[in-house]
Amino acid sequence: MTVTADGADVTNNVSLVGSLDPGGYYTLDTNIIPMNEGPLDIKVVINYTDDFNQARTVEKTVTINVVAAPVMPTPEVVLGPDGNPIIDVPVDSAPETFWQKIGRFFKGLFGLDSSSPSNNGGGSDVPTEDTAPVISGGKG
Repeated sequence: MTVTADGADVTNNVSLVGSLDPGGYYTLDTNIIPMNEGPLDIKVVINYTDDFNQARTVEKTVTINVVAAPVMPTPEVVLGPDGNPIIDVPVDSAPETFWQKIGRFFKGLFGLDSSSPSNNGGGSDVPTEDTAPVISGGKG
């Protein structure tokens, strides 16, 4: 099985499948990196030997439409007084509404996390107590 495409960088595109059971299938995960936008013709060629020991070839062309990658907005960088970027910028949150308080109340009744969203805590969930392995006594 061979996969090719003009105007694209194709990797992992050749594979020897071997014997297949009747009705069986085989997948080939090919990576295709197109060079430009627009339609791209992908050619798939399968070479096999039939039941009469004759070489056969199946060739199919699949046309796909390549679109440009979306432009990701760049995050706003806040610089400190020394000119270095500040990583953790505190965000002022809106005050909690009445319905949010009611929702936290019911979460607390069911044993779910009902802490205020502005109360991050800053601590870790890792226990600070050192644990030692339990050594059982001998059986003799």
